[in-house]
Amino acid sequence: MPTFRVHGPLDVTTAATTRADLTALLTAPGSDDLVIDLLQVGAVDPVGLGLLVGMHRQAQRVGRRLVLAQVPPRVMRMLTITRLSRVLTITESVRDDSVRIDDEMRIADGRQGDDVSAVLGADLTLDLPMESVAAAVAAEAARAG
Repeated sequence: MPTFRVHGPLDVTTAATTRADLTALLTAPGSDDLVIDLLQVGAVDPVGLGLLVGMHRQAQRVGRRLVLAQVPPRVMRMLTITRLSRVLTITESVRDDSVRIDDEMRIADGRQGDDVSAVLGADLTLDLPMESVAAAVAAEAARAG
């Protein structure tokens, strides 16, 4: 079961390279689930959410499953608000017996810390019209999937 570990943002600045890396993993021979470990993810914007939806669709088309693991609470709140938590497979841990750490891939862009912690606090306020968020998610999902 290959694991893709996200270190840093999952947003418009990293979407193209992340999409390419995940597509390569999904098109590689095998039928295992593809686990995306979000433990150390930074900012996640609508493009990042759309990327996850698109990769989910792409995985389904090749008979595989995309699994989000170790999703931080702030990202889980975004997935719940957008109702993507009903669509995507989410698990608490990648420390499953079937996960081999040597299969992991990493993405990093040098950013430090949590870029969105001040914006996505305990009460989660999004200062964006939901129509534009939905449009951005749909556009990236179409590109990725």
